[in-house]
Amino acid sequence: MPQNGGQVIECVGLQALLRDRPLEGVLRLGAARIRSNGTGVETAKVFSGHVRDLLGDTTKIFGRNFQRIHFPAILHAPASQHEEDQQATGLRLAGRAFANDQRPCEMIASMFCRAHWTLAILLFGTVVLPCSAQQSVVQEKSNTTENLRGVSAAAKGVVWASGTHGTYLRSLDNGNTWQAAQVVGAEQLDFRDVEAFSADVAYLLSAGPGELSRIYKTTDAGKNWSLQFTNKDPKGFLDCSAFWDETHGVTIGDPVNGKFEILMTDDGGKNWTPVPPARLPNAIDGEGAFAASGSCVAVEGKNNLWFATGGKAARVFQSKDHGKTWTVNDTPIAHGSDSAGIFSIAFRDAKHGVIAGGNYKEADKQGTNLAFTNDGGTTWKPSPVSPQWYFSAVAFDSRDKRTIWVAGSAGAAYADDVTATAWTRQWPINTNALTSSPTGDVFAVGPNGTVVHFVKPTLGLR
Repeated sequence: MPQNGGQVIECVGLQALLRDRPLEGVLRLGAARIRSNGTGVETAKVFSGHVRDLLGDTTKIFGRNFQRIHFPAILHAPASQHEEDQQATGLRLAGRAFANDQRPCEMIASMFCRAHWTLAILLFGTVVLPCSAQQSVVQEKSNTTENLRGVSAAAKGVVWASGTHGTYLRSLDNGNTWQAAQVVGAEQLDFRDVEAFSADVAYLLSAGPGELSRIYKTTDAGKNWSLQFTNKDPKGFLDCSAFWDETHGVTIGDPVNGKFEILMTDDGGKNWTPVPPARLPNAIDGEGAFAASGSCVAVEGKNNLWFATGGKAARVFQSKDHGKTWTVNDTPIAHGSDSAGIFSIAFRDAKHGVIAGGNYKEADKQGTNLAFTNDGGTTWKPSPVSPQWYFSAVAFDSRDKRTIWVAGSAGAAYADDVTATAWTRQWPINTNALTSSPTGDVFAVGPNGTVVHFVKPTLGLR
C-alpha cells in the first residue's frame, strides 16, 4: 500500500520497551542530525550516549543485548538557532517524561510535531508513527497468537477482543495490557464478533455452519459464559451482531431458503427471536453477508437498523422500525464473486453512513470499495478518497464524527471525511476489525494476536 512520503514515526516497540520501566536522567539519543527544509543547509549535533544510560542494569529485552545497541534518530527542522534550542529543550522535557514514567511515544510525538519536525526513530530496523498528524500507533502485547476478528470498546478504558479457538481478550487500562482466555467448551469455535458494554458484560458471536454459529454472554467479566443461542439449521451461518443498548440487539445470518436470517433480542439475549422471513426482501442467489469483522450490521437510535451484503450483489437492507418492515437498496461497491462485496457498515447518525469492502482474495486491487450515504441508506455514492484497497472494517471516530477509519489485510488508514480525496494517514498494518472508543482512541485487531492502538495526542500527554 502506498505511503505518504517520509513523515513517519512509529512507536511500535518503543512503547513496549519503555512502558514498564521508569527511566532516570535526561534522554540521550545515540546520534541526531538537524537538517534544514528546502535550503540544503545542514547543521549537525551529536547527542552521545549508549542504551545503557537509558536502561541501567537491564541488559536483555526481547532476547537482545541492549547495552551494545545504538539508537539513531534523524530530526528534520529549519536550521535556525532558535529552533535548535527548541529541539534541545524538547529532548530534556522528553527525558523528564521518561523519568516520571509518562507515555514516551506520545511525549515524543507531541514535542516534535508541535515544533513542525519529522522525527524518525529506528528500532530494530522498524520505523514507527506519523508526526504530521500527531498520531501514535502502538502494537500492544495481546498474550495470544490467535486470529482476531472481533473488537469492541466500552467506556472507561475497557476494550474486548475475540478470535479463533474460543478466544477472547479483555483490557481494563485502555489497551495497555491484555488478558487472554478461552470460553470453556468453545475451544473449536471462531468468535468473529464481540459486543462489550462494561468490564463485566459482553456478548460473543461465533461464525460457522450449523451449530458452530452460537451466541454467548458474560455478566461477570468472563468467569462464566452463558450459551444463549445455537443455530440448529445446518444451512445457517451467523455473521455479525449489533446492539442499541445492553438489552436490545440484532444478529445477522446468511440466507436460508432465500431469506437472510435475522435474530432479535429485547431481553439481553435470554431470547433470540427470528424475524419472520415473510417480512424480508428476497436474497439474490449467491448473495450473503461477511463474518470478517463483526461489522456487517449497524444500528442507530432506538429503531434504525442496516446490514450489508456481498457476493453476487452488494446491497444494504434497512429497517426503520426495529425489524418490522424492510427495504433494500443497491450500492456501487465492487462485487460479483463469492469473495467480494460489502464487508462493513457504520452510521454516525440516522442519515450519514459509510460502507466498505472489496475482494479479500485481491486485497491490493483498487476499485470502488468505499461509499457513503447522506439520506439514511436510500442512495449510496462512491467515496472519492484514494487509494481504495480491500477493507474488512470501517468505523466513524467516536469524537470527531466526520472522521472515518478503515482496516484490512493490505493496510489501515483514516480520513477526515469520507468525501476527502486522500487519506490523512495510512499504515501497512494487517488487521481485520476496528473500534473507536469513547475516549477517541481506535483499536484494531488482526492475525497472530495483533492488537494495534491508534492514539491522537492533544497538547502532549493524556
